Amino acid sequence: MKKLIQVAAVGALAVGGLYASSITTPSEVAGTVGTYGIASFDAAARNMVGLKVVVTWSDNSTANCTWSDATGGCSSANRFSISENDGSSDVYNGVWSITNLFNPSGPNPTITKIQLEGSGAANSTGLVGFDICWNGSPSSGSQNWTNAGASGGTCGNEGTPGTNVGWTASGLNSGRNISTSSVSYTDRVRLSSGPANGVGDEFSEVTLNFASGVFTNSNTAFTWRMDADLLSASVPEPATFGLVGLSLLALGVRARRRKAR
Repeated sequence: MKKLIQVAAVGALAVGGLYASSITTPSEVAGTVGTYGIASFDAAARNMVGLKVVVTWSDNSTANCTWSDATGGCSSANRFSISENDGSSDVYNGVWSITNLFNPSGPNPTITKIQLEGSGAANSTGLVGFDICWNGSPSSGSQNWTNAGASGGTCGNEGTPGTNVGWTASGLNSGRNISTSSVSYTDRVRLSSGPANGVGDEFSEVTLNFASGVFTNSNTAFTWRMDADLLSASVPEPATFGLVGLSLLALGVRARRRKAR
């Protein structure tokens, strides 16, 4: 069901282009390209188990947690709490939220970075990918994925086969009245049969950056919308299976010849 109601979902979030929580300056870096399969474009809060979240504060301290399928999120005691509340199309039009719980004695550090490590180099055991609103060409690998989430309408087209359309991280008209200084997608995901550098719509990691002094301790969460997909361990291409088969056959022939001697 996910992503099939994209037009209605986008329109429901657009309110004069103004958002309490806002995300600006999206960018992407191919980084370390990981090879995976696409298990499902229908990710939900309770099946993103293994997703790692790392939060950095203005005093350079960090805290992390690993997503739990039991709670649809995770937390680090006295530091932060993060969750995702599925929409009618699960994560695709759901609401992500994170609360800064860090309240030490003396000056209070503010959150400056939130890293969501779903898979790839930063999370070798994770199987979560992040699918952007993408308007590129699957055959050429070129992309034009300026976020369409804040203006309504359909959000791009399918890039990597099996991912359906995606949604670049965008603010919502709820939550704290603060904005990021940037959001970056890194470490592309590719299929074994796809372009060597990936199509350019699916990524292993997302980082939200905040200016120092902005994301203070508060009971009110910062909220945003962002699509995610479920990945699977890569499967060798048919040609690879063929080469393995030929190699095993050759070894068998050699073994029989040695036995005959």
